[in-house]
Amino acid sequence: MRRIVLLVLGALLIGPFAKPLTARAADPPPRASDPESQLDLPLEGEVTRANWLSQPSGDDMAKEYPKLAQLMSLAGTALIRCAVDTVGRVQDCSVVAETPVGFGFGAAAVRLSAYFSMKPEQIDGQPVRSTISIPIKFKLGAESVAAPEPEAPPPSSPAALDLARQVLVLQGAEARLKRESRPAIAQLVGAAVANGDIESSTVALDAFQQGLDDVIAAAVERQARTMAADMTEAQLRATLDYLNSPAGKAWLTTGISVTFSTPDFLQRLGAAARKHLCASAACNPEGPPKG
Repeated sequence: MRRIVLLVLGALLIGPFAKPLTARAADPPPRASDPESQLDLPLEGEVTRANWLSQPSGDDMAKEYPKLAQLMSLAGTALIRCAVDTVGRVQDCSVVAETPVGFGFGAAAVRLSAYFSMKPEQIDGQPVRSTISIPIKFKLGAESVAAPEPEAPPPSSPAALDLARQVLVLQGAEARLKRESRPAIAQLVGAAVANGDIESSTVALDAFQQGLDDVIAAAVERQARTMAADMTEAQLRATLDYLNSPAGKAWLTTGISVTFSTPDFLQRLGAAARKHLCASAACNPEGPPKG
């Protein structure tokens, strides 16, 4: 399982007596504009600030990490605002900000709030309701980077490579690969939509579709180079002649099994999608550094 790092950057207590537990990720709004933060609070008294009793673990983060972002080795941050009741439960959370937008880091942070608990704030020794802001950073380990693309053997000649490409066009290799990959992609995207990570149309899905096109095009080209290395020009011409004949056309209609030759298709898809995303967003197109 991937190593996943969760950094809870701190909780900021909202109120005139409160001090931040750690360095703040954003300035909290003034108390006067936040009536909820004043629930159960007297106008004066000795304040004992809230502190953490439990926080999410790495396994909790792995469970809630947005799946498409995880596939793309994409880090993110979210700031959520929550109430802490008089027994220390963190509840009624809402997303204040998330980066990058559209991948579900805010929704994931809200889900992670279920793993938090606190010793509630007290005034004169009595627990009171308070409001906190929780910044959370999502980050994947370096081992999540996809392996380098496999090297295809050199073709016997440029003419052989061109003939091999024509064979794959007649076989409909690119369209067939898209059909083969569609169930896995639909399941992945459907789960992300159902989980609240993404909406039906976002920059994430656009990058994902572009990444899929890139991965399939690269797979077809590797297959063409392999074919051009294994077969002579004469053999490839004979194959084309057969595929263009009535018998060959009939054979093509029976269906050809075309699959990816590499086992880490989804990782390659994520890496390709990431490059498209990072062409227009602030992220590293190569993913987390190795080592």
